[in-house]
Amino acid sequence: MKIKIDGEIGWDVYADDIERQFASTSGDVIVEIDSPGGAVFEGVRIYNALANYKGKVTVVIGALAASIATYIAMAGDEIKAHDNSTFMIHNAWGFAMGDHRVMRDTAEVLEGLTSLIARKYKERTGMSDAEVRALMDKETFFFGDEIKDAGFVDEIITTGKADKKSQLALVKERYKACLKHMKEKEEEIRKDEIAALLRDVKANEDDKVAKAKLRLAQAKLKLFERGL
Repeated sequence: MKIKIDGEIGWDVYADDIERQFASTSGDVIVEIDSPGGAVFEGVRIYNALANYKGKVTVVIGALAASIATYIAMAGDEIKAHDNSTFMIHNAWGFAMGDHRVMRDTAEVLEGLTSLIARKYKERTGMSDAEVRALMDKETFFFGDEIKDAGFVDEIITTGKADKKSQLALVKERYKACLKHMKEKEEEIRKDEIAALLRDVKANEDDKVAKAKLRLAQAKLKLFERGL
């Protein structure tokens, strides 16, 4: 059986769907990955679905595996990539808005997630923690045979001459689209927050605290829309 992880994790691909597909099959499974990454926690659930499956799981990387999609790939019993595949690793990303305490808490969460992801890269490649973290810190791209040379995959599938420049351009465009969707989702949450506060103000027109909260939420939304 083949299971496809095609698109952004948490937007195009959901853990519930992947878990259902594994629950309804038996025997060996091929998981084809072509994804720029996406939501970390959704990706961890998908990783666990692959890792906990009783049969053999062969992961095949298509044009792109980036960000949390590379973590998912590490769950394969056997991992393959094409000679024109692109593989990108980096530290966990996230968005936050608030005072210094919120920012500090968010940084700690991101650091913890990065450590979890790095652990699987180390197990697969045999690199030291320092080596893996250095690659993640600088957001490293691997192309074709480089993915196998670094130890992330077991086999390279030959398709013909790979165009490294075109691969990098494709990665950048798909990754920018992924970040755009993440920002839109965050903005949607902020708008829902403002709508709830506005209802609260209307219900309590003399409530100065509710009005102050509304003004603060509106200011936060403006900052977010400007990319600050």
